[in-house]
Amino acid sequence: IREEIYKDFPWLEKIESMTLDIVFNHLKTIHDVKLAFLRYMRNMLEVIKKYELHHKDGIVKKTCQYVMDHVEENITLEDVANEVHVSKSYIGKLFKQKAGYNFTDYVTKVKMEHAKALLRTGDYKNYEVSERLGYSSPDYFCRLFKQYSGCTPLEFRKQGS
Repeated sequence: IREEIYKDFPWLEKIESMTLDIVFNHLKTIHDVKLAFLRYMRNMLEVIKKYELHHKDGIVKKTCQYVMDHVEENITLEDVANEVHVSKSYIGKLFKQKAGYNFTDYVTKVKMEHAKALLRTGDYKNYEVSERLGYSSPDYFCRLFKQYSGCTPLEFRKQGS
């Protein structure tokens, strides 16, 4: 299932691979396998909802896809507008109408979820994550991260979340 989803959404693997991991080889009973599978499917549905992948509207879906594909870049509404060939004001209004929040909030959400995945690896310092996500100021990144997740990147790392 994971492989099929990653075929359609290859960017999802680098952002959510830690969340979607499941280990079947340590399960002893068929009941344990069933529970693990159901938990896995629930996680997949949460990911689909989190990244607005359930939208049938082509423009919203392409907008989400663009953000995911360029998560480690500075993303503007103008960039997306050029990619999907409509005005940035139209995308902004449509995105707000369909997703329930504005484009900038969506970009921040995707970047912060990617930051969590990078922090979980333990391979990056805060300033490296900040740079990698296109933020020029590590302090700004840390403030955004705390606002989004309720803890600083350092606290997040210590929690092992």
